Amino acid sequence: MKTKIPAEISGKLTHSQFMALLAAKKGTSVITIKADTEPDMYKTGNPHKNARKQVYKRVVSGASYKNAVEKQSGREFMPAPLPYGDMPVKDKVIRTAKGDLQLRVVSRNPLPPISVRYVDGGQVIDKELIKPFLKTRQDNSRQESVGLQGKRQVGCVNYGFKNIQEVVIDKRRYELVPDHAPEQVIAKKQVMRKNLERAVDVGEQLRRMVADDMAQRMVGKGQ
Repeated sequence: MKTKIPAEISGKLTHSQFMALLAAKKGTSVITIKADTEPDMYKTGNPHKNARKQVYKRVVSGASYKNAVEKQSGREFMPAPLPYGDMPVKDKVIRTAKGDLQLRVVSRNPLPPISVRYVDGGQVIDKELIKPFLKTRQDNSRQESVGLQGKRQVGCVNYGFKNIQEVVIDKRRYELVPDHAPEQVIAKKQVMRKNLERAVDVGEQLRRMVADDMAQRMVGKGQ
């Protein structure tokens, strides 16, 4: 079934707002993301080593990695501890030590991407030119220990919020932006600059008033 993407963007969604929406949803849910990521490629001899991978795809949010592997293998499984940060929204959002947020995506049967393209310097690159340099995914050794290999392994990918450009959630399409987007930072700096200018003006007025007062006092003493 073809995924229908809303033609119009409903508005902007900050990272905190997106996390709150995910937290409010119970269980798993399918959302659509538009992401710009760095593909895992070999750099040596690669004329497009700076290429970016832009993908539009449906992903499952809220699935337990442990439960997914156990269902797939039929055996008890103990995943490795999270190597960094914490998980403020269980099975959905990871927060790194630096405070960056990531979308946790777990899939037993990955949904096919809506579109994938590689871009280098603003130019779309034929995938066949990139393909020889793309690294193949290595099997997870812990999943191998419970009998899962190759395509039977459960996928587990973390997408940085900063790499997600758009999301479609609850049938509405949003542009995903940082909590302090560049335009917000600029606007804040402009307000601070105006306040500083006002403070300087007030200070200058006070300085003149004091100088005038002192001058008048000196004239009075002279008389």
